[in-house]
Amino acid sequence: MPFMATAQDTERAPFRFFLALGLVFLAALLTRLYGIHRESLSFDAFTSVVHLRPPRSIEASPHYDRWRAATGAEACDSMWEYLRRNRFLDPASMPAYYSLAYFFNRHVSQSMLALRLFSVGMGMAVIFLVYQCGREMFGRRAGLIAAACAALSPMHWYYSREIRVYGFLAMAAMAHCYTFQRVARGGGKRWWTAHGIVTLLLVWTHPFAVLIPIVEALFLAGTHWRDRRLLWRWGVLQAALALPALAYVVSINFWSPAATPWMVTPSLRHFLGDLLADDILGVSFQLRPDAAAWARIVPEAAAHRLVGWHGRIGWAMLALTLAGVLWAAATAAWRRIAAKGAPETWRWTVFLLLWWLLPPLLLYAASHLWRPCIWPRYTLYASFGLYLLLGAALARLPGRLVRCAAVTTLLALYAYQQMLVLDAAQDRDWRAAARHISAHGTPDDFIVYQDWLFHRGFLYEMGPAPQVSAYAKTIEGLAELTAFVVGLKMKGPDDPRSAWALMEVGATPVGPDVLESRWLAAGLSFSVREFGGLPPLRVYQVRRGGAAPHLSSQDALPEDIFKDYTDLAMAFWWAGDMPAAEAAARRALDFRNDYGRAWLYLGLALVEQKQHGAHKALLKATAPPHDDFNAMEFALLSRGLLRTGDPEQASAMAASAVISDPNHPAGYYATAAIEQAQGNDEGKHAALAMARRKDPKARRMNPEVILRPTFFMKDGKDSKDHKDSKDNKDINDNRM
Repeated sequence: MPFMATAQDTERAPFRFFLALGLVFLAALLTRLYGIHRESLSFDAFTSVVHLRPPRSIEASPHYDRWRAATGAEACDSMWEYLRRNRFLDPASMPAYYSLAYFFNRHVSQSMLALRLFSVGMGMAVIFLVYQCGREMFGRRAGLIAAACAALSPMHWYYSREIRVYGFLAMAAMAHCYTFQRVARGGGKRWWTAHGIVTLLLVWTHPFAVLIPIVEALFLAGTHWRDRRLLWRWGVLQAALALPALAYVVSINFWSPAATPWMVTPSLRHFLGDLLADDILGVSFQLRPDAAAWARIVPEAAAHRLVGWHGRIGWAMLALTLAGVLWAAATAAWRRIAAKGAPETWRWTVFLLLWWLLPPLLLYAASHLWRPCIWPRYTLYASFGLYLLLGAALARLPGRLVRCAAVTTLLALYAYQQMLVLDAAQDRDWRAAARHISAHGTPDDFIVYQDWLFHRGFLYEMGPAPQVSAYAKTIEGLAELTAFVVGLKMKGPDDPRSAWALMEVGATPVGPDVLESRWLAAGLSFSVREFGGLPPLRVYQVRRGGAAPHLSSQDALPEDIFKDYTDLAMAFWWAGDMPAAEAAARRALDFRNDYGRAWLYLGLALVEQKQHGAHKALLKATAPPHDDFNAMEFALLSRGLLRTGDPEQASAMAASAVISDPNHPAGYYATAAIEQAQGNDEGKHAALAMARRKDPKARRMNPEVILRPTFFMKDGKDSKDHKDSKDNKDINDNRM
């Protein structure tokens, strides 16, 4: 029986109550499913899936190998390897959710949509748990109102569709809340066991999930201090289960503040928006309002007017929300003071106030005293305390008419906030941008992204495609690379091929005007389309004018533009466009003549074209320093030197590949190629065995990249004499 049982709560619920509850769940389900197939990955979601198995349609693409190399996609063969790689991408990641995601991907479905539906299922469980908590604390009417708030919440709608840890965090938090109140009320072994299991899941879900047991500990210390047995049992259970996770969190080597410039201590206004108004757009700044959903049911002009009111409506909603919380606290305090037999009502009101406010306050204090460590999603579960308080407040209003009016007003405000985000992209809309390029581009087009890191996420969302792609580190570099590529690609003014440049608006101090003015100065023409999201994404289709583009001088470009050009040469080399790779590498060397990676790709391009100077260029690449080389590039350098008749230097570079990354198979494959060229079958097979040990299913690389030119080709032509040899079998066994 709930603590604040009314006559209605002690009787069987009428049919209309179950109908209302069913409508709440239906609204939650429909809003979470609406348009889910159009959702684009966020970058955090990309890091969650990049080491899972992609859908089979992606693996079957002829462009799969190049897509995998560009995105860094590498399906892990074990859960432990997946968890280790996730920790490399994000040191703060915890294993609970990611273990489930790995299991789901391996044994249920490899589809990204299926993973989103997995999150929807967790979101629906959250609605049920909110209702159950409200019913047990304040009665079924309060539980229904709280569940309706959670169902229409824009924030929980968003995280219920994401392939990220936060939907699971919300579910684990509410399960912990529900089982906690059960054990606090004297629940038996079944509830203590359930609470222990949920605690174990919770503390291994997120580093800051430990704030929830802290809230509960303060609550018990302040309200149940006389119940020594409860305090002792609960404290020992939490310590036994949470301390190992806490020790793990303390051991995390977080990225330095310099490496995470997006993590800043928020202003007081932004913090209060997070603390008090997660779901109120215009007060909170987490989601982007849009007129798209409103425009489906009212004329477009009216839709934009409705969206234009979101600031004033938001502040009014905040005022009414705070009034509801004050009413819940005041009525609970009055009942306690008047000694009307409802001490539990006051206790759980205090508990919910702590649940709602304390976790963000603790992270805000830590951000000032230690380092910036607060982000609204880290305490996503805190808003459930607000929903339950609002449910309690409205359930206590006197008079049916007053209650109906208040509930209707509250739900209308939440529905308005939901409509502001329902049909709008909230992250970089990579999916829409990729479809736009696929629909209007050609296979010979070129794609260049503004940012080197988010470039990977965009390509993952786009999937394997024939277009060559690269990235730039600055807006000036984006303009320069685009002009250079358009000049290479275009054969004449009537040639339809073009370059696609993607820019995140507001992500850098330099705006689109600088990019566009540079293109105009270079003699280029362009068209643009902007896709919504945070930040908005501009997609430019850039074409050549009547003459060759004018490239910028070194003074007008960033100092490290040679690295952008070298990465461009690498992209062309992997795509098999050797003349373009050669041209990009030579352009890089115009800016810095001693850059080893530029000499590497110049030499490799010359090797493939059978041009003079290949060996000389590769020897230039062997000169230190090799700070920017990875194991694959050392192996490719070894491959090129072997093909140009220099096995001694090739062997040295293969050894450098192994030293650079002993766990990467490339160095061992390069060693196998050298041993084969020298007629040492025993050494070759030993190196191949080591390569397979490091990469059993050839998921990290295609061995043919290193082996084929040495094992199968003589003077650039297939050697028929070797096609049926055991060496052929050695390679086929490792093929992707």
